[in-house]
Amino acid sequence: AMVRAFDALSVEPDAIISDALRLPLPNLRAVIDGDALSVAVAAASIVAKVARDGLMDDMCDRHPGYGFCHNKGYPTPEHKRLLRQLGPCEIHRRSFAPVAQRSFAFEL
Repeated sequence: AMVRAFDALSVEPDAIISDALRLPLPNLRAVIDGDALSVAVAAASIVAKVARDGLMDDMCDRHPGYGFCHNKGYPTPEHKRLLRQLGPCEIHRRSFAPVAQRSFAFEL
């Protein structure tokens, strides 16, 4: 997603700071604990969290039963229990260990 966002820019930024994520982007500086060391990274983390929480609230309505509005998709014990009970839905990442380990079939 970060590479796609970069590719969509109309100008090349002088610098890109990421929270330890190394990507093939020009002028990228991957900073370990970037959210603690950079106000810009900390602010971006907050914006991303709020946006993700909103998306998970929408997913709670679209996929009732998984508790997305309560756990926001984090692997809480409750979410893992519901995932075992219901199986994954279309928004579960196949790389998410509880999904990958069970080799669920996905119907998209």
